[in-house]
Amino acid sequence: HGDGVFYAFESDPAVIFADLHEDGQFLYPGTGAAHETGRGAAVGTKLNLPLAPGADDAAFAAEWPKVLAHLEDYAPEFILLQCGADSVAGDPIAHLRFSPQAHGRAARDLTGLAERLGHGRVLATGGGGYHRGNLANLPERAPQVVLITGEALRDPPEYRGVEIIHLALGRTRLGLLIWSWRARRLLRELHRLRPVTAVSLQIPPLIPGLFVGREFPVVLTAHTTYEGMSGRFEGNRNFSSPWNPLALWIKTRMEQRLIDRADRIITLTEQGRQELALYGRHDRIDVIPNGVDCAQFDEIEGVERDIDVLFAGRIEKRKGSRPLAEVCRRLIEREPRIRIAIVGYGDDEAHVRAALQPWPDNVLFTGRVPFDAMAALYHRSKLYASTSYYEGLPGTCLEAMAAGLPAVVWDLLFYRGLVQDGVTGLLALPNDHDGLADGILRLMGDPSLTRRMGARARSLVRERYDWRRLAGHVIASHAPARQPADTAARQVAA
Repeated sequence: HGDGVFYAFESDPAVIFADLHEDGQFLYPGTGAAHETGRGAAVGTKLNLPLAPGADDAAFAAEWPKVLAHLEDYAPEFILLQCGADSVAGDPIAHLRFSPQAHGRAARDLTGLAERLGHGRVLATGGGGYHRGNLANLPERAPQVVLITGEALRDPPEYRGVEIIHLALGRTRLGLLIWSWRARRLLRELHRLRPVTAVSLQIPPLIPGLFVGREFPVVLTAHTTYEGMSGRFEGNRNFSSPWNPLALWIKTRMEQRLIDRADRIITLTEQGRQELALYGRHDRIDVIPNGVDCAQFDEIEGVERDIDVLFAGRIEKRKGSRPLAEVCRRLIEREPRIRIAIVGYGDDEAHVRAALQPWPDNVLFTGRVPFDAMAALYHRSKLYASTSYYEGLPGTCLEAMAAGLPAVVWDLLFYRGLVQDGVTGLLALPNDHDGLADGILRLMGDPSLTRRMGARARSLVRERYDWRRLAGHVIASHAPARQPADTAARQVAA
């Protein structure tokens, strides 16, 4: 709470005051109650909006319009914005969970209000903030990044050193071809203005990469490959290809071309490296795992853990939808009071819902859940489980472990190093339905063991998988051999 400003001008009707802050019942200096609206002639000119610990962007979005309405009522001649970074998630002193996007919205809305009031005067200052990682998005001396995206963002995020360019993307394959051609032209225009030192491509999808000119060094991030997604990497033991032979041949030929031309490739796991070997690629490969913003999954006090086991991911055969239904059925038979949450959607969802329809009191289907709502589900859960047969590196598993949940999964190569049997979770042989159920029930029956494994899971993810640690490795991989001499050059991610 801005107590120094508030109490100095508490009786001054000429100073209009609005303050969003953590409730003083939980944080020093213990001031800023909602009933403090000014004194004397200044009553009503001050607005205090205390927020509960753990308040996130949704809470900000609910309260922020009250600030704008208060200011518009009084039409101030100029606006002072004091924007403390201690409200950003992960701060070691405060307990709010705002993202930088909330701060960006505040700045944009206030400058817009100033323009509507006819003076356009806004002075912004920094404030508290005690987590260095919250004060910067890229490592020091990182090159400028231009992100070319087809996703229309209603409230585009703002990051230091990153420019976001939106190119409208149609929903058809023709739309993707047109987008790729426009991105090719944009790349060349950017390169004319300032040399582009690397183009970062993510696969899948494949088509945009085929349009990148040969003059640009390419760093390819292979989250997955079609050899893996088709089941051929593991000999189709657990699932068959969802594509017909001709479609798969076309996709793997396109993928081969991109892999062959890449100056460097980032893959996520040792399994990813082995999949690339099937394409004949053995050199200039960096294994850098997916990361997680651990600050977004900090523990929230007072949340009831009313979900015994959480499954999260796409509901399709490649992701283990059929064993998911079978494992859940066996869990319910052995523990009739169990509460299971299944988060996600997919083309096999109807089968799983039908298979578990007899147990509506035991199984919660959430459907599609937005990212910013996932943390609450993790914190309501006691453990994470998955029956997926194929992943690059499962993001939901990383997030769950960052939130302090142990994981119970199949013993597959892509989990190696992340889910350590008996340390950060439990492993079962693929398709050993009873073995996976045994692991889940073992943790459910031993809360102390579950807490110990969850704490080790959280520590492991923070030590090895936090984006603040991994960002430097990703940047280093984008220093290609064809580096121009111009030190003001930039990287482009498409």
